[in-house]
Amino acid sequence: MSNRIWGLLILWIIFWLWYLFYWYYFVYSLVNITFVTNVDNFNVSMESTQKNYDFECESNSCDYASISPFQYSVILKSSGYKDIKYNWKPSKENYQQNIDFKKDFKLEESNLLSQDNATQILIDTIDSQKEDTIAEKIQKLKDKAQVHLIIERNNNEYTFKKNGSGMDLYRNEKLLGNFEFANKSDISLEEIKGNTNYLSIVLNKNKYLFSIQTGKINEYILEIPIIYIKGTDTNGQFIFVTNKWSFVYDLYKNTFTYNTHFSDFVFFDKNSLVWIIHKDEIEKRSRFEYDNITEKTLIIQFTPDLKESSILLETEKNISKIFKQDGKIYFEDENKSNFVLSHLEE
Repeated sequence: MSNRIWGLLILWIIFWLWYLFYWYYFVYSLVNITFVTNVDNFNVSMESTQKNYDFECESNSCDYASISPFQYSVILKSSGYKDIKYNWKPSKENYQQNIDFKKDFKLEESNLLSQDNATQILIDTIDSQKEDTIAEKIQKLKDKAQVHLIIERNNNEYTFKKNGSGMDLYRNEKLLGNFEFANKSDISLEEIKGNTNYLSIVLNKNKYLFSIQTGKINEYILEIPIIYIKGTDTNGQFIFVTNKWSFVYDLYKNTFTYNTHFSDFVFFDKNSLVWIIHKDEIEKRSRFEYDNITEKTLIIQFTPDLKESSILLETEKNISKIFKQDGKIYFEDENKSNFVLSHLEE
């Protein structure tokens, strides 16, 4: 057989192979596929060496007709959610894909300066630009002589002034209440995270929660060193974060409940809480089977009734505090910067 005939025969075989390939993959075996998700708007990208597809879906379920059954790299995207990537070869048996998007939680820097703080800063700025009269200067000198101790916390200035045998406490020149006298070294004052109506005050080793609204002084006894105190959504309930993990405190019963599981947490909703596993908490990582994630701080959502936990975020930041305010979860790092956890609201 001549070379020309062999050449024609090879071309004829190639043509029919190509035709059979085209007919099988682009005509006979086309698949109608369906994506069903838990979100109402998403994008689908399917790439193969033979054909690519891009789809938009404006509901939680969309159908796409006449898809060639190649092996695809699939990427699903939805705003505010993590991208979903996997390999898939559509067929008449697995034409439907049921997909669950997970929130793409991020720590976003937040300014927690309240409107009251902002207004006071503006007033102080204006006042500082005024020229004092002689009478005002004399009064300021008298006030200064009464000042015993000034403590600054988060754009607020707390001043203890001597008053007879006791002390008056002012916040930004507004009188809050009267207290027993204590030496400067025996006084400490901290604001309560997530609850602006209370202050934590220690005088002469006596520990108090002070209500700014009512002026009531509530004494408690807790010998363990306290790292910080925060409020919850329940009136009269606080969380004391200490060197021995966390205690839930009932102000009205004056009782502490020791929490053995979580070193620092907040109640998120009626069924779950959000807590932190720090980088060095090896035992906790092992207990919840997170010991394979060793170099990052973990932010966990935990449902006690179901004993279910899920990782909301892995972060390189050294989180020192977690608290809740206005339905949002906030974090404070070692540099006193505040962050909100995106996409997580009640």
